[in-house]
Amino acid sequence: MDDLRAQLDSLRARIRKIENRRSDSAVEEEDQLFGTEVTTPLGKHLEIEEEQERHGDFHFSRLEELPPEAFAGLTDGVLAQSDPFRMAFLDTETTGLAGGSGTVAFLVGIGRLTNRGFLVRQYVMRDFEEESSMLHAIAEDLKGFDVMVTYNGKSYDEPLLATRYTLSRIRPPFGRMEHLDLLHGARRLWKLRFESCRLVALENEILGFSREGDVPGSLIPQIYFDFLRTRRSHALRGVLRHNALDILTLAALTAILPERYAKTESVKHAAEMVGLGRWMVRRGEKEEAVRLFEQAIRRTEFDQLPDSRRRDVFLELTKHYEHRQNNVEKALNMAMEVIAIEENEEHQRRVARLRRKLNQSLLS
Repeated sequence: MDDLRAQLDSLRARIRKIENRRSDSAVEEEDQLFGTEVTTPLGKHLEIEEEQERHGDFHFSRLEELPPEAFAGLTDGVLAQSDPFRMAFLDTETTGLAGGSGTVAFLVGIGRLTNRGFLVRQYVMRDFEEESSMLHAIAEDLKGFDVMVTYNGKSYDEPLLATRYTLSRIRPPFGRMEHLDLLHGARRLWKLRFESCRLVALENEILGFSREGDVPGSLIPQIYFDFLRTRRSHALRGVLRHNALDILTLAALTAILPERYAKTESVKHAAEMVGLGRWMVRRGEKEEAVRLFEQAIRRTEFDQLPDSRRRDVFLELTKHYEHRQNNVEKALNMAMEVIAIEENEEHQRRVARLRRKLNQSLLS
């Protein structure tokens, strides 16, 4: 009987040991970052790849179908000819939101168009000693591209990475590349229409894609420092997903924005018409700007735009009708709209002058 009890106790102990090993293995697997450890002349780092055919309802073949001159209008001719296959879509996640020489990019994602879809490759610095290796690999990878596309990258990502390259005594790879920062074109077009032009907001408004359980950007630095301390990567995988989605959205908007700028007839909302028209006025394309403004004022949503923007539209139309079309009656009607929004001496003088001019033309 005692022998039987001893055998049962031994069996229970073995079962517990097996279960503990399984539990430890599960925790280990949960805390792993799955990717490829890459060795460079400057050390090691981790790289993770994922390929997609679509992002929400957006299919990446639309990016491939862009004509070579697609970005000329969006970039004021800087990118007169461009090949989407030679574009690198870059986004970083860093140890601080303010920038500065002490801020490090611990994750750099680069997306590129392929014959099968869209590939996102993420370069991960698992500890600070891996930074030089990661930067070396990124510089080598960027040799295959002519254009770098970012969202606010001219103000943040590129200067930050350039500083890290300098501190690591590696030549920054950006000097030979054109830099297309989509933030400026997106703001011109959508600032009046949407409350926010943040990338995630446009992802929802333009692409109809809603992120579930996304990591807030403000938490990303702390998540990385927690990973360095505990080596538990569960939360960090959320950062990887956040970065990958930003790059997918960036690429999708890169296909959508040029179409709006190149084919103004595709713009259907009054706020977009006004935003694009204001940009065309600054470029000297006033005839096209007037066409957009005339369409905008006929749309019901025009009345919801800020007073200052509606005033500027009516003022531009006033000048156009008087000086370009010599249509004093139309100019007076537009000038009266200006007065209704903002009544000051300058606008009152304009209305009085146009009335006199109209009366003279009727009497002659």
